[in-house]
Amino acid sequence: MRNINPYIPQTGSIPPYFSGRNNELKLFETRIQTAKEGGNIGHLAIIGGWGIGKTSLLKELKTIAAENKCESKLVVCPEIKDSNEFSEFIIGKVISPTERIKIKSVNIMGSGGEIDREVPHKHPQVRLVDSLSEKWNNIKEETKLYALMVDDIDKLLSAENALTTLRSTFIELSMEYECRYMLIVTGAEDLFDRFAEYGMTEPLTRFFEPIILRRLNKEETRAAILKPLEKTSIEFENEVVDKIVNISEGHPYYIQLLCHRVYERTVDKAIDKADMGVYEDSFEDAINDISVTRFNKIYPKSEIEKTILEILSVSDEPLSHAEIAAEGLKRNIKSSSIGKPLRRLLDKKLVKQMEIGGKKGKYKIFDNFFNEYVRLKDQLQTF
Repeated sequence: MRNINPYIPQTGSIPPYFSGRNNELKLFETRIQTAKEGGNIGHLAIIGGWGIGKTSLLKELKTIAAENKCESKLVVCPEIKDSNEFSEFIIGKVISPTERIKIKSVNIMGSGGEIDREVPHKHPQVRLVDSLSEKWNNIKEETKLYALMVDDIDKLLSAENALTTLRSTFIELSMEYECRYMLIVTGAEDLFDRFAEYGMTEPLTRFFEPIILRRLNKEETRAAILKPLEKTSIEFENEVVDKIVNISEGHPYYIQLLCHRVYERTVDKAIDKADMGVYEDSFEDAINDISVTRFNKIYPKSEIEKTILEILSVSDEPLSHAEIAAEGLKRNIKSSSIGKPLRRLLDKKLVKQMEIGGKKGKYKIFDNFFNEYVRLKDQLQTF
Protein backbone atom coordinates (compact mmCIF):
# COMPACT_ATOMS: atom_id res chain seq x y z
CA MET A 1 0.00 0.00 0.00
CA ARG A 2 1.43 3.38 -1.02
CA ASN A 3 2.13 5.85 1.78
CA ILE A 4 0.17 9.08 1.45
CA ASN A 5 2.56 12.01 1.25
CA PRO A 6 1.91 14.16 4.36
CA TYR A 7 3.65 17.29 3.01
CA ILE A 8 1.70 19.92 1.09
CA PRO A 9 3.81 22.32 -1.02
CA GLN A 10 1.00 24.69 -1.92
CA THR A 11 0.71 28.30 -0.81
CA GLY A 12 -2.36 28.79 1.34
CA SER A 13 -2.63 25.16 2.41
CA ILE A 14 -2.60 24.13 6.06
CA PRO A 15 0.60 22.16 6.74
CA PRO A 16 0.34 18.65 8.25
CA TYR A 17 1.97 19.94 11.42
CA PHE A 18 1.47 23.61 12.27
CA SER A 19 4.91 24.47 13.62
CA GLY A 20 6.32 27.65 15.08
CA ARG A 21 3.29 29.93 15.31
CA ASN A 22 2.39 29.45 18.97
CA ASN A 23 2.84 33.13 19.86
CA GLU A 24 0.58 34.24 17.01
CA LEU A 25 -2.09 31.69 17.94
CA LYS A 26 -1.98 32.70 21.60
CA LEU A 27 -2.29 36.37 20.67
CA PHE A 28 -5.39 35.64 18.59
CA GLU A 29 -6.90 33.55 21.41
CA THR A 30 -6.32 36.46 23.79
CA ARG A 31 -7.89 38.97 21.40
CA ILE A 32 -10.93 36.73 20.91
CA GLN A 33 -11.45 36.21 24.65
CA THR A 34 -11.16 39.95 25.28
CA ALA A 35 -13.71 40.69 22.57
CA LYS A 36 -16.11 37.98 23.75
CA GLU A 37 -16.06 39.45 27.25
CA GLY A 38 -17.09 42.84 25.88
CA GLY A 39 -13.63 44.38 25.79
CA ASN A 40 -11.93 46.28 23.01
CA ILE A 41 -11.79 44.56 19.62
CA GLY A 42 -8.31 44.60 18.12
CA HIS A 43 -8.00 44.40 14.35
CA LEU A 44 -5.00 42.43 13.12
CA ALA A 45 -2.71 42.60 10.08
CA ILE A 46 -0.67 39.45 9.41
CA ILE A 47 2.33 40.49 7.35
CA GLY A 48 5.25 38.60 5.86
CA GLY A 49 7.04 37.57 2.71
CA TRP A 50 6.03 35.16 -0.03
CA GLY A 51 5.29 31.60 1.14
CA ILE A 52 5.85 32.45 4.81
CA GLY A 53 2.45 31.05 5.83
CA LYS A 54 0.10 34.05 6.05
CA THR A 55 -2.88 32.31 4.45
CA SER A 56 -2.21 29.09 6.36
CA LEU A 57 -2.22 31.02 9.63
CA LEU A 58 -5.44 32.78 8.61
CA LYS A 59 -7.09 29.38 8.08
CA GLU A 60 -5.84 28.21 11.46
CA LEU A 61 -7.30 31.35 13.07
CA LYS A 62 -10.63 30.57 11.44
CA THR A 63 -10.56 27.15 13.12
CA ILE A 64 -9.80 28.78 16.48
CA ALA A 65 -12.69 31.21 15.97
CA ALA A 66 -15.06 28.29 15.40
CA GLU A 67 -13.77 26.52 18.53
CA ASN A 68 -14.60 29.68 20.46
CA LYS A 69 -18.12 29.72 18.97
CA CYS A 70 -17.38 32.86 16.96
CA GLU A 71 -18.63 33.22 13.42
CA SER A 72 -16.09 34.02 10.72
CA LYS A 73 -15.65 34.43 7.00
CA LEU A 74 -12.40 34.15 5.03
CA VAL A 75 -12.29 35.92 1.67
CA VAL A 76 -9.44 36.26 -0.81
CA CYS A 77 -9.23 39.81 -2.10
CA PRO A 78 -9.40 40.08 -5.90
CA GLU A 79 -8.10 42.96 -7.99
CA ILE A 80 -10.33 45.91 -7.04
CA LYS A 81 -10.58 49.27 -8.77
CA ASP A 82 -12.40 51.37 -6.14
CA SER A 83 -14.28 51.40 -2.83
CA ASN A 84 -17.64 50.83 -4.50
CA GLU A 85 -16.44 47.62 -6.12
CA PHE A 86 -14.87 46.56 -2.84
CA SER A 87 -18.05 47.15 -0.83
CA GLU A 88 -20.05 45.07 -3.30
CA PHE A 89 -17.45 42.31 -3.07
CA ILE A 90 -17.60 42.17 0.75
CA ILE A 91 -21.38 42.32 0.81
CA GLY A 92 -21.56 39.52 -1.76
CA LYS A 93 -19.26 37.33 0.33
CA VAL A 94 -20.60 38.05 3.82
CA ILE A 95 -24.31 38.62 3.25
CA SER A 96 -26.38 35.73 1.94
CA PRO A 97 -29.04 36.48 -0.71
CA THR A 98 -31.78 36.25 1.90
CA GLU A 99 -29.95 38.74 4.13
CA ARG A 100 -29.43 41.40 1.47
CA ILE A 101 -30.58 44.84 2.50
CA LYS A 102 -34.25 45.28 1.89
CA ILE A 103 -36.85 47.48 3.41
CA LYS A 104 -39.38 45.14 4.90
CA SER A 105 -42.67 46.01 6.41
CA VAL A 106 -42.99 49.36 4.68
CA ASN A 107 -46.43 50.73 5.40
CA ILE A 108 -48.20 51.94 2.33
CA MET A 109 -50.21 54.98 3.24
CA GLY A 110 -50.89 53.52 6.71
CA SER A 111 -52.70 50.52 5.33
CA GLY A 112 -50.34 48.00 6.87
CA GLY A 113 -49.43 46.63 3.45
CA GLU A 114 -45.84 45.54 2.94
CA ILE A 115 -43.40 45.63 0.04
CA ASP A 116 -39.79 44.57 -0.46
CA ARG A 117 -37.43 46.76 -2.42
CA GLU A 118 -33.69 47.25 -2.62
CA VAL A 119 -32.27 50.27 -0.83
CA PRO A 120 -30.58 52.48 -3.44
CA HIS A 121 -27.53 53.53 -1.38
CA LYS A 122 -24.86 55.20 -3.50
CA HIS A 123 -21.99 55.65 -1.07
CA PRO A 124 -20.04 52.40 -0.56
CA GLN A 125 -19.51 53.01 3.16
CA VAL A 126 -23.24 53.50 3.76
CA ARG A 127 -23.93 50.30 1.84
CA LEU A 128 -21.33 48.37 3.82
CA VAL A 129 -22.40 49.72 7.22
CA ASP A 130 -26.06 48.99 6.59
CA SER A 131 -25.38 45.49 5.31
CA LEU A 132 -23.00 44.49 8.07
CA SER A 133 -25.05 46.05 10.86
CA GLU A 134 -28.11 44.16 9.64
CA LYS A 135 -26.01 41.01 9.49
CA TRP A 136 -24.95 41.54 13.11
CA ASN A 137 -28.53 42.09 14.25
CA ASN A 138 -29.43 38.74 12.73
CA ILE A 139 -26.65 36.79 14.49
CA LYS A 140 -25.92 38.65 17.74
CA GLU A 141 -28.04 36.26 19.83
CA GLU A 142 -25.97 33.32 18.58
CA THR A 143 -22.41 34.67 18.72
CA LYS A 144 -20.39 37.30 20.56
CA LEU A 145 -17.97 38.02 17.73
CA TYR A 146 -17.75 37.87 13.93
CA ALA A 147 -14.24 37.66 12.46
CA LEU A 148 -13.92 38.89 8.88
CA MET A 149 -10.65 37.66 7.38
CA VAL A 150 -9.40 39.31 4.18
CA ASP A 151 -6.44 37.64 2.47
CA ASP A 152 -4.11 39.67 0.19
CA ILE A 153 -5.20 43.12 1.35
CA ASP A 154 -2.32 44.55 -0.74
CA LYS A 155 -4.64 44.43 -3.75
CA LEU A 156 -6.66 47.26 -2.19
CA LEU A 157 -3.73 49.68 -2.01
CA SER A 158 -4.27 51.07 -5.49
CA ALA A 159 -8.07 50.84 -5.30
CA GLU A 160 -9.45 54.34 -4.82
CA ASN A 161 -10.57 54.88 -1.19
CA ALA A 162 -11.07 51.13 -0.59
CA LEU A 163 -8.84 50.82 2.49
CA THR A 164 -10.02 54.05 4.09
CA THR A 165 -13.61 52.93 3.49
CA LEU A 166 -12.85 49.60 5.14
CA ARG A 167 -11.34 51.27 8.19
CA SER A 168 -14.12 53.84 8.52
CA THR A 169 -16.78 51.16 8.13
CA PHE A 170 -15.47 49.04 11.00
CA ILE A 171 -15.01 52.05 13.25
CA GLU A 172 -18.59 53.15 12.58
CA LEU A 173 -19.95 49.63 13.08
CA SER A 174 -18.33 49.48 16.50
CA MET A 175 -18.99 53.01 17.75
CA GLU A 176 -22.42 53.77 16.31
CA TYR A 177 -24.04 50.34 15.99
CA GLU A 178 -22.25 48.35 18.73
CA CYS A 179 -21.49 45.55 16.28
CA ARG A 180 -18.82 43.07 17.35
CA TYR A 181 -16.74 42.64 14.21
CA MET A 182 -13.04 41.79 14.22
CA LEU A 183 -11.10 42.44 11.01
CA ILE A 184 -8.03 40.31 10.23
CA VAL A 185 -6.07 40.92 7.03
CA THR A 186 -2.92 39.55 5.43
CA GLY A 187 -0.38 41.48 3.43
CA ALA A 188 3.21 41.56 2.21
CA GLU A 189 6.05 42.34 4.60
CA ASP A 190 6.21 45.94 3.35
CA LEU A 191 2.46 46.54 3.77
CA PHE A 192 2.83 49.27 6.41
CA ASP A 193 5.54 50.98 4.37
CA ARG A 194 3.25 50.97 1.36
CA PHE A 195 0.48 52.60 3.39
CA ALA A 196 2.78 55.63 3.42
CA GLU A 197 3.11 55.57 -0.39
CA TYR A 198 -0.64 56.01 -0.66
CA GLY A 199 -0.89 58.63 2.10
CA MET A 200 -2.63 56.32 4.57
CA THR A 201 0.10 55.81 7.17
CA GLU A 202 -1.41 57.30 10.33
CA PRO A 203 -5.01 56.08 10.18
CA LEU A 204 -4.18 52.52 9.07
CA THR A 205 -1.07 51.82 11.14
CA ARG A 206 -3.00 52.79 14.26
CA PHE A 207 -6.05 50.79 13.19
CA PHE A 208 -4.21 47.48 12.67
CA GLU A 209 -2.06 45.62 15.16
CA PRO A 210 0.73 43.96 13.14
CA ILE A 211 1.55 40.27 13.42
CA ILE A 212 4.90 39.83 11.67
CA LEU A 213 5.54 36.30 10.42
CA ARG A 214 9.17 35.32 10.33
CA ARG A 215 10.97 32.14 9.31
CA LEU A 216 10.90 29.22 11.71
CA ASN A 217 13.88 28.64 13.96
CA LYS A 218 15.90 25.41 13.67
CA GLU A 219 13.92 23.57 16.35
CA GLU A 220 10.61 24.54 14.75
CA THR A 221 11.93 23.58 11.32
CA ARG A 222 12.95 20.14 12.55
CA ALA A 223 9.48 19.66 14.04
CA ALA A 224 7.87 20.66 10.73
CA ILE A 225 10.04 18.04 8.97
CA LEU A 226 9.79 15.16 11.44
CA LYS A 227 6.33 15.35 13.02
CA PRO A 228 4.43 14.50 9.80
CA LEU A 229 6.57 11.35 9.39
CA GLU A 230 5.35 9.91 12.68
CA LYS A 231 2.17 8.63 11.05
CA THR A 232 4.00 7.02 8.14
CA SER A 233 6.48 4.18 7.66
CA ILE A 234 9.07 6.51 6.09
CA GLU A 235 12.13 8.02 7.81
CA PHE A 236 14.64 10.70 6.79
CA GLU A 237 18.28 10.19 7.72
CA ASN A 238 19.69 12.81 10.09
CA GLU A 239 21.94 14.19 7.36
CA VAL A 240 18.90 14.69 5.11
CA VAL A 241 17.06 16.52 7.89
CA ASP A 242 20.12 18.72 8.46
CA LYS A 243 20.29 19.57 4.74
CA ILE A 244 16.62 20.57 4.65
CA VAL A 245 17.05 22.69 7.78
CA ASN A 246 20.04 24.50 6.29
CA ILE A 247 18.81 25.03 2.73
CA SER A 248 15.28 26.07 3.76
CA GLU A 249 16.45 28.44 6.54
CA GLY A 250 13.06 27.91 8.19
CA HIS A 251 10.99 29.08 5.22
CA PRO A 252 7.68 27.16 5.51
CA TYR A 253 7.09 26.74 1.77
CA TYR A 254 10.65 25.53 1.13
CA ILE A 255 10.29 23.00 3.97
CA GLN A 256 7.08 21.58 2.54
CA LEU A 257 8.43 21.49 -1.02
CA LEU A 258 11.70 19.74 -0.12
CA CYS A 259 10.07 17.25 2.23
CA HIS A 260 7.34 16.49 -0.32
CA ARG A 261 9.92 15.70 -2.99
CA VAL A 262 12.15 13.64 -0.65
CA TYR A 263 9.13 11.65 0.50
CA GLU A 264 7.99 11.00 -3.11
CA ARG A 265 11.44 9.80 -4.16
CA THR A 266 11.70 7.53 -1.11
CA VAL A 267 8.36 5.87 -1.82
CA ASP A 268 9.14 5.53 -5.54
CA LYS A 269 12.38 3.72 -4.70
CA ALA A 270 10.44 1.35 -2.40
CA ILE A 271 12.73 2.08 0.54
CA ASP A 272 11.91 3.03 4.11
CA LYS A 273 14.58 5.65 4.77
CA ALA A 274 15.64 8.67 2.68
CA ASP A 275 19.41 8.95 2.38
CA MET A 276 21.57 11.64 0.78
CA GLY A 277 21.26 10.01 -2.65
CA VAL A 278 17.49 10.41 -2.42
CA TYR A 279 17.94 13.99 -1.19
CA GLU A 280 20.15 15.01 -4.11
CA ASP A 281 17.62 13.70 -6.64
CA SER A 282 14.79 15.33 -4.71
CA PHE A 283 16.58 18.67 -4.57
CA GLU A 284 16.77 18.75 -8.38
CA ASP A 285 13.02 18.10 -8.48
CA ALA A 286 12.31 20.81 -5.92
CA ILE A 287 14.50 23.49 -7.48
CA ASN A 288 12.96 22.86 -10.89
CA ASP A 289 9.48 23.18 -9.33
CA ILE A 290 10.22 26.50 -7.67
CA SER A 291 12.06 27.81 -10.72
CA VAL A 292 8.83 27.60 -12.68
CA THR A 293 6.51 28.90 -9.97
CA ARG A 294 8.68 31.58 -8.39
CA PHE A 295 12.37 32.07 -9.13
CA ASN A 296 12.21 32.55 -12.90
CA LYS A 297 9.76 35.39 -12.30
CA ILE A 298 12.00 37.31 -9.90
CA TYR A 299 15.32 36.62 -11.64
CA PRO A 300 16.57 39.95 -13.09
CA LYS A 301 16.75 40.75 -16.81
CA SER A 302 19.77 43.05 -16.48
CA GLU A 303 22.98 41.27 -17.49
CA ILE A 304 25.05 43.11 -14.86
CA GLU A 305 22.54 42.22 -12.13
CA LYS A 306 22.70 38.58 -13.25
CA THR A 307 26.48 38.69 -13.10
CA ILE A 308 26.47 40.13 -9.58
CA LEU A 309 24.16 37.33 -8.45
CA GLU A 310 26.39 34.74 -10.11
CA ILE A 311 29.46 36.17 -8.35
CA LEU A 312 27.70 36.04 -4.97
CA SER A 313 26.28 32.55 -5.55
CA VAL A 314 29.69 30.87 -5.90
CA SER A 315 31.24 32.60 -2.90
CA ASP A 316 31.33 30.78 0.42
CA GLU A 317 31.25 34.11 2.27
CA PRO A 318 29.45 37.45 1.85
CA LEU A 319 31.38 39.88 -0.39
CA SER A 320 32.09 43.59 -0.08
CA HIS A 321 31.34 46.07 -2.87
CA ALA A 322 35.07 46.11 -3.72
CA GLU A 323 35.24 42.32 -3.84
CA ILE A 324 32.23 42.14 -6.14
CA ALA A 325 33.78 44.82 -8.37
CA ALA A 326 37.07 42.88 -8.50
CA GLU A 327 35.25 39.74 -9.61
CA GLY A 328 33.29 41.82 -12.10
CA LEU A 329 36.50 43.06 -13.70
CA LYS A 330 37.41 39.44 -14.46
CA ARG A 331 34.15 39.32 -16.44
CA ASN A 332 34.81 42.58 -18.29
CA ILE A 333 32.52 44.73 -16.11
CA LYS A 334 33.91 48.13 -15.06
CA SER A 335 34.07 48.77 -11.32
CA SER A 336 32.04 51.95 -11.77
CA SER A 337 29.21 49.91 -13.32
CA ILE A 338 28.57 47.79 -10.21
CA GLY A 339 27.03 50.34 -7.81
CA LYS A 340 23.62 51.02 -9.37
CA PRO A 341 22.81 47.39 -10.30
CA LEU A 342 23.80 46.30 -6.79
CA ARG A 343 21.42 48.89 -5.29
CA ARG A 344 18.64 47.68 -7.59
CA LEU A 345 19.19 44.12 -6.35
CA LEU A 346 18.92 45.42 -2.78
CA ASP A 347 15.69 47.24 -3.65
CA LYS A 348 14.30 44.05 -5.22
CA LYS A 349 15.35 42.18 -2.06
CA LEU A 350 17.29 39.63 -4.10
CA VAL A 351 20.44 40.64 -2.22
CA LYS A 352 20.81 41.62 1.42
CA GLN A 353 23.52 43.59 3.16
CA MET A 354 24.89 42.07 6.33
CA GLU A 355 25.20 44.14 9.50
CA ILE A 356 28.37 43.96 11.55
CA GLY A 357 28.53 45.92 14.79
CA GLY A 358 25.48 47.94 13.78
CA LYS A 359 27.04 48.92 10.46
CA LYS A 360 26.03 47.63 7.04
CA GLY A 361 28.77 45.63 5.44
CA LYS A 362 29.09 42.80 2.93
CA TYR A 363 26.49 41.42 0.53
CA LYS A 364 24.94 38.01 -0.02
CA ILE A 365 21.97 36.54 -1.89
CA PHE A 366 18.80 36.83 0.17
CA ASP A 367 18.43 33.13 0.91
CA ASN A 368 20.17 29.78 0.42
CA PHE A 369 17.52 28.27 -1.85
CA PHE A 370 17.63 31.16 -4.33
CA ASN A 371 21.43 31.10 -4.10
CA GLU A 372 21.38 27.49 -5.33
CA TYR A 373 18.98 28.42 -8.11
CA VAL A 374 21.38 31.13 -9.33
CA ARG A 375 24.37 28.81 -9.05
CA LEU A 376 22.66 26.00 -10.98
CA LYS A 377 20.59 28.09 -13.36
CA ASP A 378 22.42 27.08 -16.55
CA GLN A 379 22.06 23.43 -15.61
CA LEU A 380 18.37 23.80 -14.77
CA GLN A 381 17.57 24.21 -18.44
CA THR A 382 18.84 20.67 -19.06
CA PHE A 383 17.32 18.92 -16.02
